[in-house]
Parts: sequence; structure tokens; C-alpha cells
Amino acid sequence: MPFFADSLYVLEPDCKGGEDIHTNLKGIPCASNDFIETLQIEANGYTITDGKGSDIFALTLNGIGVSCANIPAGYHLPHKDDEYTSVPELEHTLSYIQHIINTIDKRFPHSYKTETQLMVNKFLNAE
Repeated sequence: MPFFADSLYVLEPDCKGGEDIHTNLKGIPCASNDFIETLQIEANGYTITDGKGSDIFALTLNGIGVSCANIPAGYHLPHKDDEYTSVPELEHTLSYIQHIINTIDKRFPHSYKTETQLMVNKFLNAE
């Protein structure tokens, strides 16, 4: 985790297709609302959907401390013999990443704590 200490945010191109961006994985929020709003997802031709899991899921659960999102990588039929990548979708994502890097230079803190963690912290702080 120290590797990410100076990160402003994390974008991981690991969504199939070319339309979905995941900011929640398995129901766990991986990004702050401010970060999601700043990404202008819909204006850039994408849609927010819930994902199943990825590296940013692990980073979020391990306390990375910044907002994370999975963005499209243009691949289709993942992990199958006929898997392929759509070059136009991949190029669109590359352009989007370049736009984000060139325009968003603010840190977007984010942490996730489960309800159980919050209750335990509340209990421990009450004593």
C-alpha cells in the first residue's frame, strides 16, 4: 500500500466492453461522490454499473485511501477461446484516461468501512 501513498486516484482499465465504469464492486463503494462527479462519466459516453471484483476492490478493502474506478478496456468474451479486443473502444478509453490525467490534478480521498467495522470503532471509542 505505501506505493500508492502519493496517488491522487486510481483508474484500472479492466472492464469488458467499452461502456461501463465500475465505482462500486460487490456493493462496496470504491470512489467518493466528488470523484465520480468529476469524471463526467455520462458526458464521456460511459455508464456507471456495479462490478464483481478486481484489483481496485482489493485496494479499497486494504485501505488505499483514494478513489478508484474500473474503466473499460475494450475486451469481449473474457477468458474464452474467442476473446477479442475492440480497438476503437480501447482507443476511446485511452483518450479518456489522457483527458483525466491532463485535467484532474486533485486528490480524491476515499475509505470504505463495513458496518461491522463502524460499530466496532464506535464501541471501542465509547469506552
